[in-house]
Amino acid sequence: MSIKPNLNEKNNEKASFFINNVEAPESILDILLTQITLKYPSLSELIITICYNLNEFWNHKSQKLVSQYHIYIDNHNRESVIELFSVFSENDSHYKDNFKNFAPVEFENEDLKKIPITVNFDINLFKNEKINLSKNQTNKVSINPKEICIFEPVYIPKPWGQEIWFTGVEKRGVSKISPLLNTNVSIPFPWLISALPKRLLGEKFSDKNLTLVKILDPLPVPVFGDLYYELHTEKNEVYVVTEISSSEGKIKFGSNFDKLKELNFDTKLFKSELLKIIKQYEEIRKKIDVILDGFRKDSNIPLNEPISADKIREWLLRVPNHLIEEEKQKREIMDSYAGYLNLNIGDVIRVPTLIPHALQHGVKVIEFQTPTYERFILSFAQKVLTQSHWDTEKALDIMTITPPTQTELEVITNNDSYCEENVCSFKEFYSSRLKIKADKVIQFSAIDNYRILFNVTGKLYISSNKTNKLEVKQGSCIFIPAKTDFELKSETYTTILFCTPHFF
Repeated sequence: MSIKPNLNEKNNEKASFFINNVEAPESILDILLTQITLKYPSLSELIITICYNLNEFWNHKSQKLVSQYHIYIDNHNRESVIELFSVFSENDSHYKDNFKNFAPVEFENEDLKKIPITVNFDINLFKNEKINLSKNQTNKVSINPKEICIFEPVYIPKPWGQEIWFTGVEKRGVSKISPLLNTNVSIPFPWLISALPKRLLGEKFSDKNLTLVKILDPLPVPVFGDLYYELHTEKNEVYVVTEISSSEGKIKFGSNFDKLKELNFDTKLFKSELLKIIKQYEEIRKKIDVILDGFRKDSNIPLNEPISADKIREWLLRVPNHLIEEEKQKREIMDSYAGYLNLNIGDVIRVPTLIPHALQHGVKVIEFQTPTYERFILSFAQKVLTQSHWDTEKALDIMTITPPTQTELEVITNNDSYCEENVCSFKEFYSSRLKIKADKVIQFSAIDNYRILFNVTGKLYISSNKTNKLEVKQGSCIFIPAKTDFELKSETYTTILFCTPHFF
């Protein structure tokens, strides 16, 4: 049964508003709140429901979402505070049934005149909406704007192992987010951000993508667990080594100093020779891949679907031996032009643009990177599944020829509670590592932008005004909204990583 509109706003303290079909809910919300405080001086508590369209660029479609906001208005200064908000898909609810008989309302603001806005002052409807808003359900999250959240990762299979995305947004997968207080419910994190981007991310970063946080988890098997040898023109990356499951940890990085010296540091000659040997290797690589694709077809496996290293090794036993030997010989010659760094657990590797690199088998890392997906592949010792070609000529044309160097970390703070080191300071983001002693409490003041916290190792608890003391489990990635004070308590020796956006 529909609730008839109650238009008697006189002396009413509570009201429900409904707005349909907008593009930027937070901007409309802010304008509306200003107008409501002027038009309805007696109102002190609101439920505002906004239906809007989110451009899901990763799916090439528009997603219809609903955000509901529970808001208090201070009777003295008439300032509004969002106590709670929820986000869900329009398809997941019958929410519109409650708003069918709302009455139209007009405001003086020109932007609001273009939008259909309705209102109801019925107290029973208000109470019902307030209860519904506070409920966390499947595909619906209700939180305070300053509440700490946890990312729910998505696992992306790769020819060399897997990537674990905590803030990934792509057609292959989108990470989700949950209140740290209730991890049983989650929604795609872009949905949550879309409801209040300025308040959650910070004013300067409300139109920016989150820094990409992921784990690279290569197989511990030589060759099969080696990543693409690639470089980037826009994307800055930093790796923090967390686990080494092979006999030794390495990363292919930059150029071989001895090879450069042998060529009298003639970079043009170096690139010319490297191009020649990569092309020779690519030729034998394609011959083997054609044979392996035949085995895929025989097994009804799609040509671009990742398959296990064990299955590929089984198939390679059926490839003519002279091709296997030729591939190995040319791969070793090709790899002799690359520089290598030996790695240990805890090492940090900064990867600036234009530096070719390839993490090697068995080296698991946490990665922070610019949220773009461009890359140029110089070579790969397996079939590339995500594109039909290598980018060798383009990559060699722009690559920086430099020998590999170890990353040295600057100590920012070293006291009785913790040691903080500068992990990286790139154009788009900054990262630091904190090594916290056991049984320590550290207070963090609010800043104007969001923070991402990754618990690398140790038993850690976090609390804030809106989040009770909760455990941040090892391997968890946490979202801390802009302008949020919080406190960390270490029960054991703990290592964490912080990542924040910034511009130089």
